[in-house]
Amino acid sequence: MSAVIDILDQSIRAIGGTVFGLSTRLNPLYLLAMIPLAWVVYRLQKPQSGFWAWLLPREIYTHPSTQTDIKLFLVGALIKVAGFVNFTVLHILIIYALTQGLGKSEVEPGWVGILVMTLTIATVSDFCVYWIHRGHHEIKLIWPFHAVHHSAEVMSPITVSRKHPVYSVLSGLVTTIALATVQGLILSLFFGQISLAVISGVTVTTLVFNLLGSNFRHSHIWISYGPFFSRIFISPAQHQIHHSLAHKHWHKNYGEIFALWDWAFGTLYVPETHEALEFGLSTPDGRRIEQPHPTATDALCGPFRDAAAYLKSSHKPAAVKETP
Repeated sequence: MSAVIDILDQSIRAIGGTVFGLSTRLNPLYLLAMIPLAWVVYRLQKPQSGFWAWLLPREIYTHPSTQTDIKLFLVGALIKVAGFVNFTVLHILIIYALTQGLGKSEVEPGWVGILVMTLTIATVSDFCVYWIHRGHHEIKLIWPFHAVHHSAEVMSPITVSRKHPVYSVLSGLVTTIALATVQGLILSLFFGQISLAVISGVTVTTLVFNLLGSNFRHSHIWISYGPFFSRIFISPAQHQIHHSLAHKHWHKNYGEIFALWDWAFGTLYVPETHEALEFGLSTPDGRRIEQPHPTATDALCGPFRDAAAYLKSSHKPAAVKETP
């Protein structure tokens, strides 16, 4: 009996670390950090409702779209726990191959070196995220798999997990290869004394980003950084605009942390004032498309049909006519 309990305990810990670890936005620490930040926003915006009704509106958290979010989150959690979308081994192998081929630097970094390393990794990671995200919008064959995320009609923090497994595999693979290559070069050329465990773990940038309200990006709460800082960092409002039905918001704000990539490559949209937004998929003239993913089964199977239809025809699939 004790052996069974030990196995269950280890399984629960593994599941918790995979699904709710510090690298995931749904970690309880990050969700709790939303509350004091939300209180400040609430006091500044002065809405008519009470704080908790404003923070957790019933119409959003009981919406069918949110129910689909939860089901896709559970599917994604099972896939992660099973190890099907886990590139840790590939990550370490790439670093090992580079350090074996190029050798390891003997330099022991000080705090300046570690800071430079952290910022470099964060910058490369965000650059990859920008182009992976943009590619999923602009490459018509793989857009149906990302359209699952954009089909959310209301947004809550759990919407971040409204992802098709194909999207998770593609984005995880490309990001892992890019980051592992940069990290392997850092170990070989600059700071060989940094352990693989440290360099492969949660960076300070990720921790700070999540603590400072990354979960507001998928929410109904409008937080803008103003005209200056919105050209450096992507605000929650800018990511909500990325999900907007409005045609003027299409193909805008692909970045995750930094707005610099959007600014440099012509996809930045900085709101001048608070904009009323509707979320979901739409036609080129901004009319809402009827929900193509009303259930988790539709969300998982539909994109394969849409991608196959695209391969067979030069016309776009009816359910996903354009990318928002």
